[in-house]
Amino acid sequence: MERSPEGEIEVVGGCLRYIHDANWKILLENVSDNLHSMVTHQSVYQAARMAWRGLGDGPAPMAITMLEPFGGGYEFFDQIGHTVCGNGHTYSGGNVSIHSAYPEIPAYLRAMELRYGADETRRILAVQRHNTIIYPSMTFKCALQSIRVYRPLAVDRTLQETWTFRLKGAPEEMLERAAFYNHLIFSPASIAGNDDWEAYHRIQQGLVSQGSDWVSQHRYLAGPGANDDGTVSGLGTSDMVFRHEFETWRKFMAAGESPT
Repeated sequence: MERSPEGEIEVVGGCLRYIHDANWKILLENVSDNLHSMVTHQSVYQAARMAWRGLGDGPAPMAITMLEPFGGGYEFFDQIGHTVCGNGHTYSGGNVSIHSAYPEIPAYLRAMELRYGADETRRILAVQRHNTIIYPSMTFKCALQSIRVYRPLAVDRTLQETWTFRLKGAPEEMLERAAFYNHLIFSPASIAGNDDWEAYHRIQQGLVSQGSDWVSQHRYLAGPGANDDGTVSGLGTSDMVFRHEFETWRKFMAAGESPT
């Protein structure tokens, strides 16, 4: 809400829908899986870099700016960080994310400074969250103004909906950039989203088999530190988020409650 010059957001336009033949937990894990990006999306960011090299000098096109950071190394994604907030709620990012280096939009900064002042605007925009999970069924990508909703249809079938929201009082260029990103990444025609969707399918098929009883979630098992507000933070390629989600799911299943 703070990123809006009027302190409000508004869902606008249509919805991007895609039905995946995978369990909803697999989709939710993908949101926090910073480790997968440079491998799963290698063909995407490499193609983007090759295309840009052939275009000459000048500012990079919007698509290149959005796709190239997917190839950041493990050190970069560790730097992004994870924070666990309890009850399955988490966020990645903080001071940096793959969206941090997008070109500034001067009209947006002016609108924000007019509302909040220069110092408060810097504080608000310094928060660079990558993805925020409202467990168990909603995620926010605040820098790109998108909301994803996960609707389980069966144990191996999930509907993903992606909505775009407007920052009220912000220039239309902000909304245009958000809509462009959401179509580039989340539409059925996406060149990046299909990498993930193929992975969902294969993971689901692998888990149905009896080849292995366990899936390892031991990466950085020790080391996250408690924050003053009660949250816990760790490195961005840690499995801490997945462990927290399953601990929460086990708690709800054992108690016979519905997550809220």
